[in-house]
Amino acid sequence: MFQKYLEDIKYLDYDILDVKKTKWHDDYGQKFKENQKSLEIIYRNTVLHAFKNITTVAEGVEMLENFHQLAKRQLVKEYINTKAAEYVYKLFGNEMKEVEEMYENYTKTYLPMPPSHPKYAGLAIWALSLMIRIDTAKRVGN
Repeated sequence: MFQKYLEDIKYLDYDILDVKKTKWHDDYGQKFKENQKSLEIIYRNTVLHAFKNITTVAEGVEMLENFHQLAKRQLVKEYINTKAAEYVYKLFGNEMKEVEEMYENYTKTYLPMPPSHPKYAGLAIWALSLMIRIDTAKRVGN
């Protein structure tokens, strides 16, 4: 679409350097810039739709990096840095809450380990696995 809009500007039927022609202001100043804004909106909607299907922090960070590399205009970069990054932070917060709830619930009701494991060593291994889960989610963005 951008190439088409660029072609429209490139092959105008008048000399763009002729100061007596005021049509350039309409062709570039209004049409081309409006088309640019519509492309930005399409890109934002694409980003928003892509992030709706993300379920893990790792997927979110990967998607964030990919969209950030594709973004060239400042408004699009700011949108990705705010809205999309906010969604990834929200996923990380949800991951933290889930681990916290697992820890609180399992320690109060029953131990989440096979009966063959020793009581305290098995609980320590399980707690270590929760810590590794949080650490893995945290290190994904680095």
